[in-house]
Amino acid sequence: INHKDIFNFLSDEGLLPNYAFPEAGIILKAILFRKDDSESEAPSENKKRKYEKMFFEYNRSASSAISEFAPDNNFYVDGRKLTINQVDLTTSQIAKWRLCPNCSHAQLEDSISDKAACPQCGSPGWADAGQVRNMLKVQMVYSNMDYSKSLISDESDDRSSKFYCRQMLVDVDEDKDIHKAYRMDNDEFAFGYEFVKKAVLREINFGESDIAGERLTVSGIEEVRKGFKICKFCGKLQPAKGNPEHTYTCKARNAQLDSDDAYEECLFLYREFVTEALRVLVPATTMDSTQLRTESFTAAFMLGMKEFFGNVDHLRACLSEVPVADADYRKQYLVIYDSVPGGTGYLKQLMQHDNAMTDILEKALAVLEDCSCKNDPQKDGCYHCLYAYRQSNNIGQISRSRAIRMLKAILSGKDNLEMITKLGNIPVNSLFESELEGKFIAALEQMGHETRRITITKQLVNNKEGYLLKVGSCLWEIEPQVMLDNLYGVPVQSRADFVIWPVRTPEGQKPVAVFTDGFLYHKDKVADDTLKREAIRRSGRFRVWSLTWKDVL
Repeated sequence: INHKDIFNFLSDEGLLPNYAFPEAGIILKAILFRKDDSESEAPSENKKRKYEKMFFEYNRSASSAISEFAPDNNFYVDGRKLTINQVDLTTSQIAKWRLCPNCSHAQLEDSISDKAACPQCGSPGWADAGQVRNMLKVQMVYSNMDYSKSLISDESDDRSSKFYCRQMLVDVDEDKDIHKAYRMDNDEFAFGYEFVKKAVLREINFGESDIAGERLTVSGIEEVRKGFKICKFCGKLQPAKGNPEHTYTCKARNAQLDSDDAYEECLFLYREFVTEALRVLVPATTMDSTQLRTESFTAAFMLGMKEFFGNVDHLRACLSEVPVADADYRKQYLVIYDSVPGGTGYLKQLMQHDNAMTDILEKALAVLEDCSCKNDPQKDGCYHCLYAYRQSNNIGQISRSRAIRMLKAILSGKDNLEMITKLGNIPVNSLFESELEGKFIAALEQMGHETRRITITKQLVNNKEGYLLKVGSCLWEIEPQVMLDNLYGVPVQSRADFVIWPVRTPEGQKPVAVFTDGFLYHKDKVADDTLKREAIRRSGRFRVWSLTWKDVL
C-alpha cells in the first residue's frame, strides 16, 4: 500500500498489534579511503593517484541514532572513530514545518489552510513566520574519512561525543484519539489517566547545544536551536570556519552560487512514529521548579508497571507539557508509550480492567515500603526499588519518601474512580495553589540576610502541621488553612491560606492573613475576594496580604 509493506501499514494504523515490526532505524554508511600503493611506478603529472575505498554500514535504532548519527558527532565502532559529515538527501526530502510555540503540535506547512492560530491549542504564536523551519526525517548519514585518521587504539580514552538540543513532542488530537479516560480524585490533588489510541511522537534534534545563538520557543520551551548547516545538493556538513565542503560530484562544488541558494543554514533533524500511549496526570505543574516530584513519580510508576507486566523493555516514558488556558503554568503528563509503532496492546490492557491502574500503584507502593533501604537513614531510594528504573538520568532528583507520599495520596481516592471524556477536562488549580503556598514558605526563608536571619522549622500549630518562623529575636507561628469568621470578628467568612500569628514580637503586632492567589482560580471571583478581604481588614484584628506567583518568585 503506497509502496509500504502491508503488515507495517496495518500495524502503524493500529489495525494489527505490532510485535515484530520495530521502528525503522537510521543507517550510517562509512566510506574510508586510502592511497593505493600497489602500483610500482610513481604517478606522473598527468596520471592521477588512485585511491582504495572501503565501505562499511551500521544500523542503529532511530531513538539513539538521532544523536549518535547526528552531523559532526563521532561514532566509535570496530576500532574506528567515524565522524558523521554528510546527510543523505535522497532517502528523504527537506520540508517546511510549522512548530507551535505553545504546545506539541507541528504540521507540514503545505498542509495548513488556516495559519491564524494553532489548531490544537489556539495559540496566536502559531502564525509567526519564525515558527516555520526546515526539517528532515533522517534515514541515512555518511562518514567520508581518510582510513588512517579513522583508526584508534584500544588504549585510547579520548572518545568525545557532542551534546545536542533534543525535544520529544507528543502530538495528540484530544477530540479524536482519546479512547478512554478516568479521574481519581483524592484529598490533596486531582489525578487521572487516559489511553491514547493514536499518538504522534516526534523527536527533533535542533542542533548542538549552545548558550549563544538564535532562540526559538517550541512547546513552551525557549532554547538556542542552532540547527545544522549543510549543502542543499549533496548534504555535506559545512564547517563553522574555512572553505565550504562538497562531494566530488556536487553541482555546488565549482558553481558560482549565492550562499542562500547553495546551503541550508538551519536544518533540524527528526524521527517520527505513531503508536499507542498512556497519559497520566503528574501531581505537579510546571511552576514546581524542582524535579523531585516529577522524577520520583515517574520512577515509581515505571516500577509499578514492571511489577504488573513483568518485562516492559519496549515501553518508554517521557514528560509532556500541555498549556492551560488563561494560566501562567502548564499541566505535566507522564506519557508511557510503546516504542513499537502501532503498539503491542500492552497499554490498552490497562483500560480493559477498572482496577489495573490501582494495582500498578499499589504494587509500586508495596515494593517501596518493603525495600531494605528504608532501614538506612542515609538512603532515600536504591537500585532495588526506584533507581532500577533504567531510563532515569536524574537519580539525585528521585526520592523514595516523596514517591510514597504521592502514591498514598493518589490511592486514597481509589474509591472515587470516575470515567470522563478526556484528561484535559480535569482542572489542576488546586495543585497549583498548593505549589504556590509551598513557594511562599520558601520565599519567606530566602528573605533573610546577615543582619536579619530568618529560619523556618516545622511544628504543630493549633493541632495541625504548621511552621515556626524566627526573624531575628522575634517569633511567629504560621498556621495553614485558617477559617476566619465571626469568632475572629470577621462578618464575611473566608479561608486564609496562612495566618502568621505573633508569638514573641514588639507590642502591637497584628496577625497576618495571607492569601496566595492563582490567576486561573480567582480571575472570575475578584469581587467576592475583595469583599472577604475587606471584611478581614475592617475587623481591625488582622493585616491582609494578597500574593500572586510573581510576588513569591
